[in-house]
Amino acid sequence: MISGKDLESYLAGFQNEEYQGKYYKTFKELSQRIPEDSESNMVESEEMAFGTDELKQYFIKTGNLRSADALYFFTRKQKHHIYLFEFKSGFLRKINLATFDDKYWVCEEYDTQRRCKTRANDNKELIEKIIVELKNSIYVKLTESFVILKELIFPRCNDADIQYHVHYIAVVDGINESPLDVLEDGLDELAKVGTNSDKNSIKKMKSCMKKYLVTNENGEHIMYDEADVWTKEKFDASFSRQ
Repeated sequence: MISGKDLESYLAGFQNEEYQGKYYKTFKELSQRIPEDSESNMVESEEMAFGTDELKQYFIKTGNLRSADALYFFTRKQKHHIYLFEFKSGFLRKINLATFDDKYWVCEEYDTQRRCKTRANDNKELIEKIIVELKNSIYVKLTESFVILKELIFPRCNDADIQYHVHYIAVVDGINESPLDVLEDGLDELAKVGTNSDKNSIKKMKSCMKKYLVTNENGEHIMYDEADVWTKEKFDASFSRQ
């Protein structure tokens, strides 16, 4: 939770005609894998948010910090919320049925129709490395995004008696036609290591992100009030207004 500043009034300055389209964009634009490529977006929402990368470049003159892709805030039932969204598009393309096709699970000593646990174990090791890569990227951006918000943006805001609940959400393309969790459980079965639904990839990331919900001696959150992983389908359902 962050309190004592009027973020909304300050960021309104980045919504004017001069800045709109540069700092204030749709989620669809902010989720593009390739800048200026309208076909590379991860989500479809036309809801507007602030580009955290663009704001960061406005504030930082030397050095660099990694940031989330979008900053979004709203007020509901007199509670003020800030959401930092990181879009991890491409995860599904790294872990999908094409990557883990049956032909990669065939043992050389058997005919082409037989699978074996050796190849399944090899593929499980690969999927685990990709998950570690994804988690490390999310965690670094999670920490440095809070620094940008707290140390670069909030000091420029006017004083106000407002408390903001701060949320960090990593959005991954984890369902679609090739569910990550189902795929990982399938590899568990092939590798004969047993299926543990509490340890699939997205649940692992959700669990690890809880360490950023740090509280002080009074039980108050001093960084994020929520740190979570959403699938792109959940994001699109939450921001379905067009």
